[in-house]
Amino acid sequence: MLNPSVIDLLVGVADGLRAEVLEVLEPGPARDQVTAAIAIVRRVARALPGLVPYLLADIDDLQATLALLGVPPDAAAPRPDPGTDGLDVLIAFDLTLRDRIAALAEPDGALELGAPERRILIDLLGRMTERDAGLRLSPWER
Repeated sequence: MLNPSVIDLLVGVADGLRAEVLEVLEPGPARDQVTAAIAIVRRVARALPGLVPYLLADIDDLQATLALLGVPPDAAAPRPDPGTDGLDVLIAFDLTLRDRIAALAEPDGALELGAPERRILIDLLGRMTERDAGLRLSPWER
């Protein structure tokens, strides 16, 4: 276990920027950029604990949706193992699945989008939106 944790480090960076850097900057673009950086670092720190479960749920949902749409799984790309694969592997795999879904929905995509297929994709987007909200990335949340 890292001590301090990555979250503690991020919060410390945000606190340090606010206390030591922001207060000495004159109003203007540089101060605005530091203010934005503080907000981003705090948002990432809030989201970090839920990121791996979020990605795993997203990957499972995307794979199930592809199966429901009759798209065969990619045998060359098995589901990453969160115990051995890094966060970068999970993110890349999630983005690959999202791209596969998006390509199917293109007008010239491989999938004929009738009402049932559109409903499947709309439902998927609803679930993805709910998961996104669960990461607590809203800039208005403290």
